[in-house]
Amino acid sequence: MLEEVSAALDHASELKDMRAVLDRRWEKLNFHVSTLYESISLGLTAEALSHEIHNIADRLARKSAALLRDLKRGAKKASIVAYVEHVRSSVAAMRKQLAHLTPSLRYLRERRESIDVSSWTKDLAEFHNDTLAAKGITVVVKSRSPDFRISMNKGKLAQVFDNLILNAEYWLIDAIQAGAVENGEITIIVDAPVVTVRDNGRGVEERVEGNLFEAFVTTKRSGQGRGLGLFVARQLLESEACGIILLPDRNDRGRRYIFELDLSGVVSG
Repeated sequence: MLEEVSAALDHASELKDMRAVLDRRWEKLNFHVSTLYESISLGLTAEALSHEIHNIADRLARKSAALLRDLKRGAKKASIVAYVEHVRSSVAAMRKQLAHLTPSLRYLRERRESIDVSSWTKDLAEFHNDTLAAKGITVVVKSRSPDFRISMNKGKLAQVFDNLILNAEYWLIDAIQAGAVENGEITIIVDAPVVTVRDNGRGVEERVEGNLFEAFVTTKRSGQGRGLGLFVARQLLESEACGIILLPDRNDRGRRYIFELDLSGVVSG
């Protein structure tokens, strides 16, 4: 019996050492997976911003071509002044786009900051409104409680909200083109310690409302969606002990449409 007990203790010691090795490997794997989600989300954000920068550059190229034609015909000073002002505004717009992306870059991702949620979401809305206004969409921020602060990386937080806003933008444009709504509105409501994001589009299709946050789940047209935006948003929030759900409330079309972000895991004093 003593020999059996001794053998069992030796085996238990081996298992303990093995578990320690597995724990270290699991921790390393979680780190790599978290980094992967951040990289995917950064890619989605960069893709959207590059599209806007391309639009700015395209408008600038057209203005340049028009000025060259005017110069050949003896352009007046007013035309040149107008062109210079357009260049200045284009440069400012591109800088604003790049400034939005900068906090998400690798060397800044681990930097945590104290963020005033109401103020930050208002700045985010202002940034997106610059490009969404031309598409008939407005982002509105409302506060239902005294403001609260969180300790989180701004780039990571921006990626979460960008994914939600880009998703809403796609479906609002779709609804506007179909005549379902006249003007799109994305509403962000700050109500400590949660933030809700909703829009006045047609809402989430019932067939995907149960697995909306899973990878590669999308109802967008072929080639226009990967089904990763909401999945990555959830992963980024969960890496911060936070979460996101689709609330059971339904719009006048009978569809669920409100996303609730629980930020209690990063609330700071």
